[in-house]
Amino acid sequence: MRYQQTPAPGRDHGEELATVSVRHKRPDQGASVLQSHTVAARVTAADTETAFASAVAEAALVLRHDPLATGASLPAATRRAEGALGRDPGGWRAEFVRLAHLATSLQSFQPPRRQESSEP
Repeated sequence: MRYQQTPAPGRDHGEELATVSVRHKRPDQGASVLQSHTVAARVTAADTETAFASAVAEAALVLRHDPLATGASLPAATRRAEGALGRDPGGWRAEFVRLAHLATSLQSFQPPRRQESSEP
């Protein structure tokens, strides 16, 4: 962080998580304008679109045995998808939840993954 000043340790920033500053200039103007906005340090519930998308992503990581999916699980992804069905006119979300339940039940039948070796 080349242009950033390091805050003093122990300094309380209250309800502020970060400040985002953007400097921009319109093509027909000579001077740029600085806009700064603070980001609140509070967790809010994700909307149904985001929650469902994250459930699908988590399920995909688990099913492909991605090494970066530490802490991910099909049951957790399924629960989040069930809670984020929202408006589902084509039934695609409900179908995903059904398939996630099926994949969860099939995991107990799957043999443990063997470590691939580089030897012939």
